[in-house]
Amino acid sequence: MKKLYQLLLSFCLICYLGSCSKTDLSPYSTEESTIYSENNKTLFKEILLDIVPYILDAGSKKHLVVSNIQNVTITVNDSIWGVFNSLNIDTSLVTKFEFNNYFVTNDTLKYSTVVPYTSKKQTLTKAYQYSLLLNRYITLEPGFYMAKIESFEVKNNLGILKKVGTNISVPFEVKENFRSSYLGKFEVEIK
Repeated sequence: MKKLYQLLLSFCLICYLGSCSKTDLSPYSTEESTIYSENNKTLFKEILLDIVPYILDAGSKKHLVVSNIQNVTITVNDSIWGVFNSLNIDTSLVTKFEFNNYFVTNDTLKYSTVVPYTSKKQTLTKAYQYSLLLNRYITLEPGFYMAKIESFEVKNNLGILKKVGTNISVPFEVKENFRSSYLGKFEVEIK
């Protein structure tokens, strides 16, 4: 029993020292963000924003009630940053009624969206794919940048997705050792 205990202790010690580690700390890992720092500083990784979609009814805003908005597309300085869905909300807790094939409410509903930088290609098998990954690195040094909310999609009561383009461009600041930036709350009319 004592030898078994010593064997287990030795094995745990070896794993602890790193020989059994499965964590890929390589800067070229596609499992992690492609934003990389050699000096272990916190680098900017995500954009946060709130979208408030609404329909006008005789000059009055009716806010959409959906579980989430989909395919929120963001560019930074005209380079694609990411495409993500908003966080889900529980629509059963909202007093709603039907209008123009959508559920709407008179209360303001905001759809919070976290858009981290992602590589379009998540698995690499050929040498040229590594080259593409290196060329797609986006490193945002501290300073100001221009973000544009290109579009998003909402689903109506019939299950049909409607793509909504926006003209929203907003400057944002990347601060040293901050991992994210909040763009703001944006009201968008669904026509």
